[in-house]
Amino acid sequence: LAKAGYDVETMDRNRLESITDALRDNLVTLSDITSYMDIFFDDRYQITADALKTIESAESLPVLERLRDILSDSGEEISYQNITDKIGRATGLKGSKLLMPVRSAVTGMVKGPELDKVFSLLPRESLLKRAEKALALSTSADGREKGA
Repeated sequence: LAKAGYDVETMDRNRLESITDALRDNLVTLSDITSYMDIFFDDRYQITADALKTIESAESLPVLERLRDILSDSGEEISYQNITDKIGRATGLKGSKLLMPVRSAVTGMVKGPELDKVFSLLPRESLLKRAEKALALSTSADGREKGA
């Protein structure tokens, strides 16, 4: 992690252990951890090209709008199950049409750790910022498609 630019000396040990546990099933070797660590740090979070394609798809817009709305409601329980259940009921979407936009927005990737683990490790503010960023990208793509 230090070689990848993470200051492990100043990281909260419990949080680092929780992140490592969340990533365990995605790692072939321990060095693979750097491929996923950025998910858990807002200053390093990025959206991959594949995730951007998902976010920019017209089907993603209602999912991303609901995700933002739920995260904006401070009284709402922030759990993966609660959020995806509410989005599914509101949009009528299921499976990958529901989950891929959420994954792409929250992790910036189309593959990665289980979303319930990611949701449990990220604060509401981080999740909301990511949903808003993805929604901005989605609506700007929607405008380009209509203007094309």
